[in-house]
Amino acid sequence: MLPFAEDPTIRAARREAIVVGCVVATALIYSSTTSYLMGYGAKDRELHFVELGWGVAFPDWIFWGVIVPWGVCFVIGAIFAFGWMQDAELGEELEEEDEFSQPASDADRKGAE
Repeated sequence: MLPFAEDPTIRAARREAIVVGCVVATALIYSSTTSYLMGYGAKDRELHFVELGWGVAFPDWIFWGVIVPWGVCFVIGAIFAFGWMQDAELGEELEEEDEFSQPASDADRKGAE
């Protein structure tokens, strides 16, 4: 029996899915841990704010536990999507048939000849 030859398109898609899954899992673990330790885990602590200007301020645990990791995740995702991922050749495009077209009958074929 011949060994199974995996399609290169499937291999590339699997590799891209693994990279995306690892980036999201890392951001989720970091976000959850940081938010817990700086927010819920910080007992009897004064609330500190991170001011971004223009009157925008976030509690420090929201900024470092949500805004930063998911902002980094967005930047990594954009670099990954526009820089590393590539289009794959999927084969020849088939002609579209509208929903009202029907295959020619034998009588139509004989009349056309």
